Amino acid sequence: MLGHEMTHVANGDMVTLTLVQGVVNTFVIFLARVIGNIIDHAPLFRSEDGRGIALLPSTIIVLQLLLGILANMIVMWFFSRRREFRRRPRAGAQTRRHRQQ
Repeated sequence: MLGHEMTHVANGDMVTLTLVQGVVNTFVIFLARVIGNIIDHAPLFRSEDGRGIALLPSTIIVLQLLLGILANMIVMWFFSRRREFRRRPRAGAQTRRHRQQ
C-alpha cells in the first residue's frame, strides 16, 4: 500500500488534481452566473416593471452547489479513478523492489 501511495506522490497526482479541480471550479462559477442571470431575467420571474425579482444571489449559490457537486463527481470519476488504476501495477513493482533491498 505504501508503494501505491508513493507512486501518487512521485507522479505529482495531487498537484495535477488540484489544478484540474481549480479549473473546473472556475467553470462552475461562470456557468452558475450565466444560468442564474437567465433564470433571473426569464419572463416567468419578472416583476411588474420588467426587471428580475432579485433572486440572483440565492439562485447563484444554489447553482454553484449543484454544479460543484456534479463537477466534483466528474473529476473524481474521470481523472482520479483513471489515474488510480493506472498507478496500481507500478506500486507493486516499487514494493517488490524495496523488499529485495
